[in-house]
Amino acid sequence: MQIESYQKKNGTTAYRFRIYIGVIDGKKKYIKRSGFTSKKIAKQAKSPKQVIKSVFHNLLKINNFNLLIKI
Repeated sequence: MQIESYQKKNGTTAYRFRIYIGVIDGKKKYIKRSGFTSKKIAKQAKSPKQVIKSVFHNLLKINNFNLLIKI
């Protein structure tokens, strides 16, 4: 859950993080975000409000995909 830096192919530094959200369908699920230009921006994106928004967005995508398969 910590923010880490990495080097992109073009040589610039970017930041990323990974947050554990729980077990879904028997598998551990994580939210991964990367490509932030500064540690401050990555920290803002990791705020609880943004994480909750991202979790619900991902769950909606999964549920919509499952509905498409059933049709």
